[in-house]
Amino acid sequence: HLFVLFFISRLLSGLFGAAFEVAQATMIDVSPEKDKGRNLGYITMAASLGFMIGPMITSMTTAHWFDWMTVVTPFIVAGILSTLNVLSLFFLMPSDTPKHRDLKITPRSIFKTVTFLFTDRRVRYFGLIYLLMQLAWGFYAQGVPLFLKDYYHYTTAYTGLFYSWIGFSVMFCSLFIQPKILSKMHGLTVYLW
Repeated sequence: HLFVLFFISRLLSGLFGAAFEVAQATMIDVSPEKDKGRNLGYITMAASLGFMIGPMITSMTTAHWFDWMTVVTPFIVAGILSTLNVLSLFFLMPSDTPKHRDLKITPRSIFKTVTFLFTDRRVRYFGLIYLLMQLAWGFYAQGVPLFLKDYYHYTTAYTGLFYSWIGFSVMFCSLFIQPKILSKMHGLTVYLW
């Protein structure tokens, strides 16, 4: 019941939501040229798997099977998994030597990197399309739970199962349907995003 805590959690969630792009960039850096497309597909599959497992965890931990399960339980589980993720990165991921040792990262350089998407004619339309795609997905992902609750009286557990089904569908398409479609596209180099 603390609006400030809710606001801060959403802000942090948005800031750390860029981990998908960092994972993609890391995969591009560590993959041989011939395996980059396939390995990027693995990143998408892993994200889809997480999108499926996360709501399942929420469904199971809010089902009140035990007295200690409350609405807070999924956040505790997410915190534990996030901590394990950070520790695994710290101990298992080899450190990379910087390609540009003299490069200084400042708030201005970060802002310039982002505005590049809208000022460089070569990528302006891709930047706009990506922004619109992210907005559409964000509105959908934020709006569907409200719709399911208001119109179909879904509980948190059922909403979690709904999102798990979406994650399973994306993962299934990434593994089985998308490769079949891409195999029909002769002469095209396509990365599995």
